[in-house]
Amino acid sequence: MEFFRELFRYRQYMISSARANLKADVAGSKLNWLWWVLEPMGLMVMYAIIFGWLFQNSIEYFPVFIFIGSTIWAFFSKTITSSVSLMKDNEMLISRIYIPKYILLVVEMFIEGFKMLISFGLTALLMIVFRVKVSLTILWVIPICFVMMVFTFGLGCILLNLGVFVNDLGHAMRILMMIWMYFSGIFFDIETMVPEPFSTILLRYNFPAFVIHALRLVVINRQAPSILGMILWLLAGTILSVFGLYSISKNENSYVKRI
Repeated sequence: MEFFRELFRYRQYMISSARANLKADVAGSKLNWLWWVLEPMGLMVMYAIIFGWLFQNSIEYFPVFIFIGSTIWAFFSKTITSSVSLMKDNEMLISRIYIPKYILLVVEMFIEGFKMLISFGLTALLMIVFRVKVSLTILWVIPICFVMMVFTFGLGCILLNLGVFVNDLGHAMRILMMIWMYFSGIFFDIETMVPEPFSTILLRYNFPAFVIHALRLVVINRQAPSILGMILWLLAGTILSVFGLYSISKNENSYVKRI
């Protein structure tokens, strides 16, 4: 309950900080906020050309297929990677005033979540252009994204804490995320293009692959996701969140000294 009370108490700071960071991203740019649209569109076009045209990919609605994968991966990878250095990047702030340290992670999730919403809007436009049929299964997008938020927050809290004490963790995470990306099915369909039992293992035990596959099922194939899988990943995310919050609470008095 204390966690939710502090979220409410610092809500204005989180919103203001996220807004300031978003403005700083495009400060001095003539196109301003249009970069938030042009960047994901540019990546989607590049991926579609390379993996769709050059490699003769026959996946139906491939631009929508790849946009879903790249959108989810962008949110997950950027949040997780940045969580490692959040304490060091905000050294001046945490050394002068007290805020719960996980608030920094929530702000980062606000920033990346806002960009994800823009990408989802572009995905909706692509669905209209390519005449993707829509059914009520698309409502599963909301609980799937909720599970993703909980798991990302939990893992991010753990890495936020470890990033203070392990100096090389940032470098290691960048390498790990690069490898992780190619096992998450962003550019291909794991279910049809990876032989068994490896496809089942990846979809069951690789969190980004599970989320990406689940969203493609409900958006493109109009099928419900694995409810058991969602429950298990939500449970895993909750456990990670509790453990991460406990680690931060236990060590936050020593963060300034270590930084």
